[in-house]
Amino acid sequence: MKRRNLLKALTGASAAMPLASILANSAAAADSTRPIRFVSIYHPNGCVPDMFHPRVGSLALPAMSSPLEKVKQHCVFMDGIGLIGNGSTHEGGAAKVLTGSHEAGQKGTGSSIEVLMGEENSSKGITPTAPSIQMGLLASKWSDKSISFQGTTRLPYQDDPLALYKSLFGDAGDNNSGAAAGLTGADNIRAFERAKGDLARLQQQLGSLERERLEQHMSAFNVLESKLKAIASAGDSGTAGGSCGMVNLDGIGGSDWRDDSPTGAMARVSDAQQDVAIAALSCDVTRAISFMYSHPVSPIQNPLGGLADHDASHANGETHSKSKVWWMQEIATFIEKMSNTPDADGYSLLDNTIVLLCSELGHGNLHDHWRIPFVMAGGKGTGLETGRSLDFSGSGNYEGKGASHADLLQVIARKAGYSFDIPLAKGELAGIW
Repeated sequence: MKRRNLLKALTGASAAMPLASILANSAAAADSTRPIRFVSIYHPNGCVPDMFHPRVGSLALPAMSSPLEKVKQHCVFMDGIGLIGNGSTHEGGAAKVLTGSHEAGQKGTGSSIEVLMGEENSSKGITPTAPSIQMGLLASKWSDKSISFQGTTRLPYQDDPLALYKSLFGDAGDNNSGAAAGLTGADNIRAFERAKGDLARLQQQLGSLERERLEQHMSAFNVLESKLKAIASAGDSGTAGGSCGMVNLDGIGGSDWRDDSPTGAMARVSDAQQDVAIAALSCDVTRAISFMYSHPVSPIQNPLGGLADHDASHANGETHSKSKVWWMQEIATFIEKMSNTPDADGYSLLDNTIVLLCSELGHGNLHDHWRIPFVMAGGKGTGLETGRSLDFSGSGNYEGKGASHADLLQVIARKAGYSFDIPLAKGELAGIW
């Protein structure tokens, strides 16, 4: 039974149509290998490279990357990579980092990698609820600093976890509080059972071959039903994490996502947005996410920064490090959550996800595009050889002194199973896999 026919059969199963789509995607996934997902995680205003990159062959992390200590076994640290093309500025970096664009200034000249992934999935008949998602924490404060593009159009980022969750998973009620946002575990299970009832009725109307295929889907449904009930039970006991559609948004207010005070809601919103992203990936609502922590030229003072992040990047290394450490703490937690989220066949979500940490600058004070703080994370399903530090200086296609980020984007696309070309890539960056 094809995915479109299964979706058609489910259209009467639940008023919460995103759930019907999730169930169809989950059943169809039983017919093939679990897909590789992609998440880019942006942090603002570059770094001090010698305070971020570990020495080649070492996993002794300097001050700026030290919070990644708890997940370094999942990481590949990559020094000596530059943003190829013109425009060594914040704006130029924002236009290039996920696209391979070579234009100076703020204009993008091509789609970003997560958008290209979503478009290729759609062209293959893989149509999740959201081909790609652009989301983050205070990423939309300056809308002209987005790093995501569809062609030459800069895409907005969604900073509100309540609104994003409802758009992806539906809404069980009209209450805007965190406790009522999205579908509860009981709502999901009831809708699931209605869908199973519809499928059972459909089974009586099919020929023997289609009935056999439907039975395979029903087996996948039974596995998913057990998972949903286990998650709902964990939620009742207060131990649930972000998994397939089950996100605890308690404590998130309707305006918290706008709160940019260092003693405000930043940590709560970051946590919620991470859980929404993990749920969207787990449920196959999307396979490609760009997540931004603030934005280029960021005026945000985070809880550890002491100064606005952009000001800190133009101070001394110790001052910039205080700000960078908070972003890295959040990113380390994000990676850790993915590693603790079950996926198919005994793998974790991180096992089947390529994660790319990135920024728009190398040295924040020098405004250069050399030695960008790129780090990759993933697991056994991605084929990444993790727990390493690499240095690409002196090789590749970046101004004769290192590797090109376009080649890095190209190898990510290929290893995730995509065929599109990154504009300025001259090959695939070797040595990571």
